[in-house]
Amino acid sequence: MNKRELQAVMQEYPQLTEYGFDVYGTKFLSPEEVNEEKLRSRRSLLASVDASVKLSTLLSCIGKTKSINNKHSDSSLKQLFEDRIGYVTNGLFIAAALHSGFFFSYGDVHTSVYFNMSERDISRLSSKSQPAEY
Repeated sequence: MNKRELQAVMQEYPQLTEYGFDVYGTKFLSPEEVNEEKLRSRRSLLASVDASVKLSTLLSCIGKTKSINNKHSDSSLKQLFEDRIGYVTNGLFIAAALHSGFFFSYGDVHTSVYFNMSERDISRLSSKSQPAEY
C-alpha cells in the first residue's frame, strides 16, 4: 500500500487514526483539542506508510472468509503480525486490512474491530516459531 492508497482508505474512513477508530487520551480535552488530536493522529498514520509494504505482503497470506472472525480483534491480530514484521499502529493495521479487501465489524467496545480473516491462516501464522522474512 502506497501513500496514495493509504490516503484513499483514510478518506473513505474519516474516523480512522493511528490508534484505530478512536482517539485516546481525550477525556479531559475540549472539542477543539479533540479535533486537533484527531488531525495530528491522522497525519501520524499517513507518515507511517513505509511499514505498510511488509504488512500488506503478510496480509496477502491470510484468506478471506464470508463472515467475520470474532476470535481475533484488530489489536490481537496486529500483535501477531508485529511478531513477524515489527511495530505497526492499530490504525495502519486496519487501513492495510481494508486496502487488502477485508471487511470488518465493530466489537462490543466500539473501538475494537474484527475482520473476515481465515482462522486456519491466522492459526498457521501464529504457530510459526520463527519470524518470517517478508
